[in-house]
Amino acid sequence: MKQIKCAIVAIGSELLEGSVLDTNSNYLGANLSKNGFTVTDVRMVIDDKDRILNTFKELFTTHDIIVTTGGLGPTFDDLTAEIFAIATERELKQNPVAYKHMADRLNQLGVTIGDGHLRQVELPVGCDLFDNNFGTALGFGTEYKGTYIVSLPGVPFEMKYIFENHLIQFLIDRFKPEKIFFKDLIFASLPESIIDEDIRKFELINTTIILNAGKAQLKVKLRGKDLEEIDKYTKILVNKYPKNFLGYDTDSIAQLLVDMCREKKCTIGFAESCTGGMASQMITDIPGTSEIFIGSIISYSNKVKINQLKVDANIIDTHGAVSSKCAEAMAKGAREVLGVDYSIAITGIAGPTGGTDEKPVGLVYIAISSNKNTVVFEERLKGDRESIRIRSTNIALFKLLEIIKG
Repeated sequence: MKQIKCAIVAIGSELLEGSVLDTNSNYLGANLSKNGFTVTDVRMVIDDKDRILNTFKELFTTHDIIVTTGGLGPTFDDLTAEIFAIATERELKQNPVAYKHMADRLNQLGVTIGDGHLRQVELPVGCDLFDNNFGTALGFGTEYKGTYIVSLPGVPFEMKYIFENHLIQFLIDRFKPEKIFFKDLIFASLPESIIDEDIRKFELINTTIILNAGKAQLKVKLRGKDLEEIDKYTKILVNKYPKNFLGYDTDSIAQLLVDMCREKKCTIGFAESCTGGMASQMITDIPGTSEIFIGSIISYSNKVKINQLKVDANIIDTHGAVSSKCAEAMAKGAREVLGVDYSIAITGIAGPTGGTDEKPVGLVYIAISSNKNTVVFEERLKGDRESIRIRSTNIALFKLLEIIKG
């Protein structure tokens, strides 16, 4: 069956200068692929008429679908609708449906319609419209010389609403893509090179495997038309690394930990030094965690370690704040002060300064305490400050998950 080739075009000078992160292309690429479309090109284009028009003309010759984001607003640099009309050889006129939608929303907000708003609802004549429940700009699309081009707002939650509630089913009905099977395997504390060696030995016929290495996590993405082949290699990897396998189709160690705590009916709390509350944020980003997460103590200074976590000052004087002994005392103190079943303590040197020959940047101690015992793990991590902090957090949550699992 013929591939249905898609191109994604993110429009906006703010994207190229780095003041706004393009998350839309990432989202569209993932979700078009999951529905059987083949994304072969992603472009980022400044707010320039000639650049946008030339991009459209080029992609018309090579793709079945073009999805654009951005440039649909009322300001002088919102050019997408105008260039869309030129590229598809359609007249640009005020669209009554788009006008009513915009007027109703602005009226709700108490905003007077200005000239810019009127320009926003000038759309290519005869285009398909896609409703937007969260903003003033509708999505719109049309076919041109065998290619379907559609433009969506650049605001991520508006773009996602239109895509999920209107556009994706429209494209599926129109193009009828062949079904693709997906399976994402999440591993923790497993080097990418180890999995790579295994995959090189696989005799893949209808399956593609993509490796995404993160900070203390590895995602193995299997894609293909043969579900039996995908299941075969899934079982091989999961059975070979059972202690490292976290689960399917999830990005979050934190979510798995929360689910495990709910299942086991246990409570957790943290004492964080070098991570500065990062582990706590990962847990509290998940709705409804107050039943299992009691709280945390950000013990960045030695004073807080001593006064709040009851760490003996002699431990810090003798062994240092970044030491196995200090991490152990922090974890015990957190469990006692917070009154939880399990506690995590993280102390280390995230850098870029503060390291020595004996205790280099990247040295991190993670302690986990329960009513049975307190265990300490030493990690020597590489990377910049952010990378070390994120990896420390993920490793700590994974270690706690393993202990609670039993």
